[in-house]
Amino acid sequence: MKSKGLAKILNELYAVYDNVEDINIDEFPEKFVIKTTNSSGTNIFCKNKKNTSIEEIKEKVKKFLSLNNIKAGREWAYSGIKPKIFGEEIAVNARIEYIEGYSGHADQELLMNCIYSYIKKPKHIFLVHGEPESQDVLADKIITETGIGVTIPEFGETYEFNDEIVMTNKIQRKVNKTIKSEVLQRLGKLKDELKDMEVYVNQDLQDENLRDEDIFRI
Repeated sequence: MKSKGLAKILNELYAVYDNVEDINIDEFPEKFVIKTTNSSGTNIFCKNKKNTSIEEIKEKVKKFLSLNNIKAGREWAYSGIKPKIFGEEIAVNARIEYIEGYSGHADQELLMNCIYSYIKKPKHIFLVHGEPESQDVLADKIITETGIGVTIPEFGETYEFNDEIVMTNKIQRKVNKTIKSEVLQRLGKLKDELKDMEVYVNQDLQDENLRDEDIFRI
């Protein structure tokens, strides 16, 4: 990243470990995050080092390192990577909210239901995941049906939240694409989506409480 001139978007790195037992939070400031490189979502956020148990951190990291989501066909990008443990700065001073029972693979209907369910309507929504065409359709639907503003940010864009949402930085990237490369890229994404779909369908079909109408829906 640094060699490409993108050092300013990197978090400060406090330490890198190969072994769980080597983790030493005395090296870190009051706030930090521990993460592993073998899967997504393997993060431990610490906002008060004095009230943090190093043993609990080590136990969680051990569980993180035991994950192998590559076999499910969902996180093939982690294949061939030697697992490491990073200690980094918490770059954004924001409150972290966990939404129980919310799927990262929800369809448009479920995402819209989630937006409708808010007692206090969000001021703005950022769409950061999904196929470009699907994001455009969902953005139009949100704006039309709820009146909430929507932004689909590109990689490297920086925004400030004041009275208005303002983009303050944008990385200029020159990408030379041919029709052939575009078709091959989309075929690759389609293959990945079909793998994901097969996993979820098989999981649903193994449910003993599945009704006929549920099978028809699948």
